[in-house]
Amino acid sequence: MTPILRRLALAGLLLAPLAASPALAQTPTPENTTITNTATATWSDANGNTYTPATASVSVTVGFAAGVDVVSPAPPTPLSPSTGNEQAFVINNGGNGTDQVSVSTTAGAGITITGYMIGSTTYATLAELNTALAGTSITSGSSVTVTVVYTVAEGQAGQTLPLALTATSVRQPSNSDTSTTNLSPIAVAGISVTPDAGTVSRLPSNGTQYTATFTLTNPGGVAGTFNLAASTANGAVLSIVSVNGTAGASGSVSVGAGATQTVDVVYTIATGAAAGSTAGLTLTATAAS
Repeated sequence: MTPILRRLALAGLLLAPLAASPALAQTPTPENTTITNTATATWSDANGNTYTPATASVSVTVGFAAGVDVVSPAPPTPLSPSTGNEQAFVINNGGNGTDQVSVSTTAGAGITITGYMIGSTTYATLAELNTALAGTSITSGSSVTVTVVYTVAEGQAGQTLPLALTATSVRQPSNSDTSTTNLSPIAVAGISVTPDAGTVSRLPSNGTQYTATFTLTNPGGVAGTFNLAASTANGAVLSIVSVNGTAGASGSVSVGAGATQTVDVVYTIATGAAAGSTAGLTLTATAAS
């Protein structure tokens, strides 16, 4: 008598994690997980006789699937020119097993990469960084942060300068990701000082105070605060009373971007100064920060 197949139950077969899933979007099945799939068939004949179910199983082991994902926080606004700027890139392992990465970087014209960091450890070259990364195991779901150190050249204010990092899986080199940060430098505040005049004749003060007016110009793209220092090479003849309203030989002033500001230096001439004596008066302005 020929048995008649009545019912067939099959379990689904999962061979590997879904490789096309976005990195970090879901938790992948861990590498080396064993998945057992079982199929069972039961039947009876036309007379109602039942027979022992037939069961078969197959086990598969989940393989490795890389999931490199690079992100970079919004950068600070660097100055132009400036040095020692830092941009962090976070390299996430969204794959299903421990991995290592190698990186490469690109920078737009006006940016020069001068070094790299992992944590507080610095690396002078990309080769040194990749050697360190080769020994850095990134477990599934964790990350490593690489900081790129760079300089911005003069004259880059207002430009959009790309800085990019690409990370590639060591175990599965076909898997990589790139994050690009666009830097928008601003100009550094600058200053120039125009002297009050050439040589002027002054009588001994005898209580009279004189004023020398200097013009400060900030050609930079941002406002700045500047420390002021007045000096003379002949203190026996000339004494400084105040600088920009502050008693003594020092003071400060704020000058807007592209603006000018006058600064008065008040001084006296010694009562006993001999006729024909000379004394220069110099004002120096230095950026406060």
